[in-house]
Amino acid sequence: MTFPCNDNAQQLMSVMQNNMNLFAGNRSTFFAADFPVQPIQIGAAYHIVPGINAGNGYEFPTAILAVTVTAQTPNSWTFTTDPSQHYFNGTVTFATSNAGAGNVSLSVTANANFVSPVTKYTIGPLIKAGENSTWNNMLKAAQAYCEAATF
Repeated sequence: MTFPCNDNAQQLMSVMQNNMNLFAGNRSTFFAADFPVQPIQIGAAYHIVPGINAGNGYEFPTAILAVTVTAQTPNSWTFTTDPSQHYFNGTVTFATSNAGAGNVSLSVTANANFVSPVTKYTIGPLIKAGENSTWNNMLKAAQAYCEAATF
């Protein structure tokens, strides 16, 4: 996604890495996700709690998913899942770049497979929809931040 931003790509990524929970925390109409209140740091482990939106800022949690930051630069970071504590075995990379004329590009790239065929063919479509909801929410939150350059 490319959008106007009062910050450059590296500044936006710094704010996102220091406030991941504010960008990725999701309370869509149906889905929810809570991220830990801790900055993104190489080697750090994070527990993400996806669920169903219960309203009033609450969620019905459905899992506790473990990821580790396995790569980090001033313009990106990568979560690698712990397949024994996640629905997926793979990575998700978040990256920013300057797009010119006061715009930045922010991408979320997932490269993962379900940990089991049972998961894939039973609740897999629901999990994928929840993932899409959370990452689309994060993109919209970054765009909103860029318009105001504040929370």
